[in-house]
Amino acid sequence: MKSLSLNKPHLIIMVGIPGSGKTFFAEHFSNTRNFMTISNNTFGYILDKKTLLNNERPRVKYFFRPINDSSNIDNHFIKQAGSYAVLYFKGPYSSKKIMTLLPIIAKYISNNNLTISSDIYITSVKNYLLTADEDSYINKIAIKIAKNK
Repeated sequence: MKSLSLNKPHLIIMVGIPGSGKTFFAEHFSNTRNFMTISNNTFGYILDKKTLLNNERPRVKYFFRPINDSSNIDNHFIKQAGSYAVLYFKGPYSSKKIMTLLPIIAKYISNNNLTISSDIYITSVKNYLLTADEDSYINKIAIKIAKNK
């Protein structure tokens, strides 16, 4: 796939209901645009694990984008190594869909004597950069887990 460099002007319009994360995303994107080059289709959201533990509507804590070199970047973090419970789903990301899938993965974690030990990573694997068909989108939910003692 051809790389899309952000070295020329781009217009990004944020549309959505109040409280849906437009300002958060716009501020984060603005702060990270100087080092971001879109060369693949991977990006995602980090949801607060408290929403899963308390059966609440998912809240986006961070928007993320993998980078190759963090040596000249101030605002970054490294995803923890370890075991993750992973669930893939087809179709576009929506909080309604996530609300139906998070209890499934939480039940699996609980039934297998595991504990949630990270926030929730939602990663776009196949999206609008690869297909115009939203039903063909593929997303991944990953939650770091640990064995109960």
